Amino acid sequence: MQLLTLEQNTPEWHAFRAGKKMASESSSIIGVSDYSTALDVFNKKVLGEEQEFSEFLQRAMQRGHDLEPAARAKCEAETGIVFEPYVIEGDDDFAASVDGADLSLTRDDVINSIAEIKCPVKGLTSARGEMALKGELSETDLIQVNHQLLVTNAPVCHFFVYQDDSRFARVEVTPDKEIQKRIVEAWEEFWPHVISKTAPEPGPRDYVELETNEWKFAVSDYLNAVENAARMKKALDDAKAKVLELSGERNTIGAGLRVTRFYRQGAVDYKKVPQLTDVDLEGFRKKGTYQNKISEVKS
Repeated sequence: MQLLTLEQNTPEWHAFRAGKKMASESSSIIGVSDYSTALDVFNKKVLGEEQEFSEFLQRAMQRGHDLEPAARAKCEAETGIVFEPYVIEGDDDFAASVDGADLSLTRDDVINSIAEIKCPVKGLTSARGEMALKGELSETDLIQVNHQLLVTNAPVCHFFVYQDDSRFARVEVTPDKEIQKRIVEAWEEFWPHVISKTAPEPGPRDYVELETNEWKFAVSDYLNAVENAARMKKALDDAKAKVLELSGERNTIGAGLRVTRFYRQGAVDYKKVPQLTDVDLEGFRKKGTYQNKISEVKS
């Protein structure tokens, strides 16, 4: 194990990450990340392609970066431990960037504990914050933390969700051998793709780029239809508004058109039903279906 003082987001830091099995990437390799896939990780490591994130996610990541020093100080105050951020290189190309490592023991090759800091935009009202208040972590966070524990051999990670100095939650996480086994096996399957520079097969959440003429013609027809539909919708909305204006608040008939006025009850807000507060409604959910969402890619 080797401790490195690489500053995040520097060229040296990115170059190091490209050749290592990083903790923040394990959930993507396993296939449970909400934000990236194994193919995204491959494209970044081998092709140098930076993944594009929405403006919201960019602001959220910047917020976490800005609040990290204050959050680490609060975590230190709560635990009585001095944490220093490090990039840590382990065995077999495994590595992790930890928000804090406790090096208070006399031997410099022993890490007593580590800290992982999260500063979600919604603070303790976020899904991550609510779980932490109950002493729980999401699957992706558990995978990241267990990867860090695997690299550092630390016996515990202080998982710290921070909103401000009066609103925070801390969960002590110990190594889970089953999760760490999943991590090692997933990287064993993925890493040969990096070595051979051969991309893994796209998964169900990856995008396959099409550039055939047939595809281009179909896209052109679709975008033209969308534009025409928007114009027709506006014309329809304007005409409907005029008909309802002339009809007034009454039933009306004439010129081959009938306007019927009726009352519709509002939907039930089930979140406000006290009897359902502690009821798990998942068992009453209908079977899900796959659907397609088409959106224009802005250049």
